[in-house]
Amino acid sequence: MGYYILETAVLGLPIRETFDYVAGSEMKIGQRVIVDFAGRIETAVILNVRKVETKEEIEKIKPILGILDERNLIDVKDVALGRKVAESFLSPIGKVMELFFPPGMELKLKEMVIKKSEMAPGFEGNETAVEKSKYVARLGGGRRGNATLMKLLKLGVVDITVSYRLKTPKIKKEKVVYLNADIGEILKNMKPSRKRTVLEYLLMNDGVSVKKLRKDLNLKDSRVLKDLEKFGYIRMVDEDERMEGYFESFPKPLLTSSQRKVVDRILSSKNRKHLVYGVTGSGKTEIYFRVMEKFLHDGKNVLYLVPEISLTPQLLARVRDRFRGYEVGVYHSDLKKSERFGLWMDVVENRVRIIVGTRSSLWLPIRNLGLIIVDEEQDESYYQGDMEPIYDGVKVAEWKAELSDGVIVFGSATPRVSAFFLGKIGKYDLHEIHERVMGKLPKIEIVDLRLEEKYGSIFSKKLVDAMEKSLKIGGQIILFSNRKGFFPYVMCGNCGYIHRCRNCDVAMTYHFETRSLRCHYCGREESVPKSCPICGSREMVSRGFGTERVEREVLRIFPGVRVLRMDRDRIKNLSDLTTALELIKDQKVDVVVGTRMVTKGLDFPNISLVGVLNVDQLLNFPDYRASERIFELLAQVAGRSGRGRFEGTVILQTHNPDAFPIKFAVNHDYPSFYYREVKNREELNYPPFSELVRITVSHPQPEDAKRMAMDVKHSLLDEIGSEILGPVEALIFKLRGIYRYRILIKSMNLAKDLDGVRNVVNSMNLWKHIKVEVNPPV
Repeated sequence: MGYYILETAVLGLPIRETFDYVAGSEMKIGQRVIVDFAGRIETAVILNVRKVETKEEIEKIKPILGILDERNLIDVKDVALGRKVAESFLSPIGKVMELFFPPGMELKLKEMVIKKSEMAPGFEGNETAVEKSKYVARLGGGRRGNATLMKLLKLGVVDITVSYRLKTPKIKKEKVVYLNADIGEILKNMKPSRKRTVLEYLLMNDGVSVKKLRKDLNLKDSRVLKDLEKFGYIRMVDEDERMEGYFESFPKPLLTSSQRKVVDRILSSKNRKHLVYGVTGSGKTEIYFRVMEKFLHDGKNVLYLVPEISLTPQLLARVRDRFRGYEVGVYHSDLKKSERFGLWMDVVENRVRIIVGTRSSLWLPIRNLGLIIVDEEQDESYYQGDMEPIYDGVKVAEWKAELSDGVIVFGSATPRVSAFFLGKIGKYDLHEIHERVMGKLPKIEIVDLRLEEKYGSIFSKKLVDAMEKSLKIGGQIILFSNRKGFFPYVMCGNCGYIHRCRNCDVAMTYHFETRSLRCHYCGREESVPKSCPICGSREMVSRGFGTERVEREVLRIFPGVRVLRMDRDRIKNLSDLTTALELIKDQKVDVVVGTRMVTKGLDFPNISLVGVLNVDQLLNFPDYRASERIFELLAQVAGRSGRGRFEGTVILQTHNPDAFPIKFAVNHDYPSFYYREVKNREELNYPPFSELVRITVSHPQPEDAKRMAMDVKHSLLDEIGSEILGPVEALIFKLRGIYRYRILIKSMNLAKDLDGVRNVVNSMNLWKHIKVEVNPPV
């Protein structure tokens, strides 16, 4: 017969160890089981199974309480990936393994008290079982009731049984209603009726959900909508297909010789890792599509990663248009729980051939995976550093491809210096494209703000003149600002005091729409102080500008112009984003004012001018990647212009025109920027010539944070041989009421150094106060 020892990870717990349980029958890796963990009932996933023959070997090991999955919903490759991520980023294994399962799958428990003796109190009439909460209440409730129950259990007059069930979200796709015809003439001849009311409503609310339409019009059911659909007046589609008509359908384009060369090399190479460096507008997406066609034809599935939700609507529309014969799914954190669960089940059952998604889609248990595309591989959004588990999505994608024996293609107009280095030394096959498919790269003009005449406090005269010219020819304009809000800070004009958040060591931003100050880190909101708390002066003045102020300044200079602001305050979800993109595409917007959101991969043919208003503060940011970040930002935002019928122009306002990343960006010269930057990094032993491990030590008291950080540093000196810098105060020393010190390791042997870090933190029992980031982006 034998027994089976199961190595498990308890899902969702911030614990870095695995735990053994016993089962009486054979189980599979990847199955979930119910376990007793420290007196609590928890869900665990099986990482390994070992058969033993004697009862003695299992005497001190707890048995599982039950089996949650009759089959394994994730497989050996998924478990191997989870182990690799937990080990390589020192992340809790239970938190990592939880990522493989969609949110909304809840374990519902029911505890019953069973009557075992007539002496047992608290039972009424012929009752033999009572729900535990009710029984405790009958015994006096609270601590008293629980204490009495424990005594009764020891006496053996009652027992407790536990039943459980897995509650999953209902898979229900929301329907969206569109007008399907020019109904102006139809309405002229239609008598007042429910149908007419619906059509008139849709004239003002085209693309509304069925749920909202029925609520607004007080419709008891959808019969009238089905009748209108039968007549061809409307069409109802699933909400996730809303963007199908976002772009007009284009015929499959002919490849340029450069594109064809890249496609052929990827498909014929023995190397399974590829980096496509192509300037903006060089047709990288079409290259991905041609490679995808081959893998799909061969029966393989494809994962197409994008860094942000903002890129999924445009891309999803293009993918669905091109690959009409294949099931395409989308997966990201903005979806409802039911939508994520539905897609997850489709993936488990191998019903989806192409998945478009953000970093969360890396954890889908994709079967028969042949190809992973990582678009905009340089983007920092692929790195999850703000919550456990911490991991680098680009690295996880590479490991996922390896475990699936698949091909991975990274792509960017501004690759990470470390990635380009790997291409140069042959770890990746490097493919370069230096020209656009159509049109020329935009001309970038520098405005030296030290010398140039200004038009107000934000715009140079040169930028205002260029905006006027662009508006006259019917072009659209993007204005990039690196800050949200109206004024980045409020200060005392007398003593220089700057009003800061009491929870965070940062200045509070003034927002015109709410007439309040807001902290962009903890969300705290305050009214503007009437006087200085230091000197009492009532001369409180505002400085700088953010997207709100830029928006109002545009309207002041160009009255009547249609302005759209795109930042996290205005674009709060995918629906807001979809609406904004439709307005731009339909040319119902003249000027788009935005933060980094407008720099990432969006493709519109009528953008004729891009204005970059303020990037100077990024040049002096205390981070080894500051130059890389500036070059990337300028190249990406500049790349939004000149993609259609207008020649593109970029106006860059700066006080530092001689900074080398700006100079290289003006000439669209990434290779020269790379050689200059990689030389600097080699001299300073920064990546790619080392790997970084950043340790953040946090505590509510600054003295305790500093003491713990010094203790960690001294212990690390005995454990590892790599260079250790710090501890120093974090750039934002106080964040959400917690003080933070940082230690930086320039590792020459990452696996060995991480073992050293793990040993130190374990021995000091400091995981509660420690955050470890491996090769963090910032």
